[in-house]
Amino acid sequence: MDIKITGMEDLLRNLEDLPAKVKKSIEGKVSLSELFNQSFMKKYSSFNSIEELFNFGDLKIESEKDFEEISEEKLNEVVREKTNFNSWKEMLKAAGIEYIREKIKRI
Repeated sequence: MDIKITGMEDLLRNLEDLPAKVKKSIEGKVSLSELFNQSFMKKYSSFNSIEELFNFGDLKIESEKDFEEISEEKLNEVVREKTNFNSWKEMLKAAGIEYIREKIKRI
């Protein structure tokens, strides 16, 4: 018994368009609170937000400039102590991957 499958052309066309759709969906700047959303923070730390983590570490961040001036060593210390990550870069990479995965699911 043979089963006829239809719609393969549409599926292939959608798959071909996927990279462009993903790129368009994630272009531009992403806020830290969007990247480190509540779901991510609860999964990998004891905090509900990235702001709570920063406050715990006495990291005063009110602007992009403030964030850029934070010692990476201090940031790594807070991340190691209160999250499942060994460094800020590791945490940032994981958040980026999860952010992109969620964007792809919505396409």
